[in-house]
Amino acid sequence: MIDYYKILEIEPNSNEIQIRRAYLKLAKKYHPDINRNDKDAKLKFQMINMAYQFLIKKENRQKYNEKTNTQKEKEEEYLRRKYGVSKGRYNDIKKKQRATKNDTKEYEFKEPLSDNFYFTVMFIIGIIGIVLGIVNLFINEWDGIDSLSGLTFGLMFTAIIVFGWFKFNNKI
Repeated sequence: MIDYYKILEIEPNSNEIQIRRAYLKLAKKYHPDINRNDKDAKLKFQMINMAYQFLIKKENRQKYNEKTNTQKEKEEEYLRRKYGVSKGRYNDIKKKQRATKNDTKEYEFKEPLSDNFYFTVMFIIGIIGIVLGIVNLFINEWDGIDSLSGLTFGLMFTAIIVFGWFKFNNKI
């Protein structure tokens, strides 16, 4: 979606007078007669003219503002769902942003679980594999490859997880 306010370099809550002033200032700056050799200026002038023609009409401006607000709300809802941020925490972040009037969207998301939790779960799975392999070897009669495969799986899985954890934490 084209951001007409950005093209005219004005705030979204600008009134008609501010829109007209911004248009005249930029039109004078990028007019093709003044910048005859600059093709970018001609394109910029056309964009400024299009934005002005659209925003100067109050009905168009109201519809555009409603549409951009709903689009921003949808983006925020998507981010909330994607990163698992609770509504209260998310609103606190938005309040801080509004207080600082920071135009850049910097969201402060935390992972729901730490990497150590994932390591612990995988380590426990590996240990369970080792225990089941040993139990199958000694309690049940010798089944050949099935008994050793459980033990081998558990040992390999645990070794890979431990190695990955050390590598991830820069201990190797």
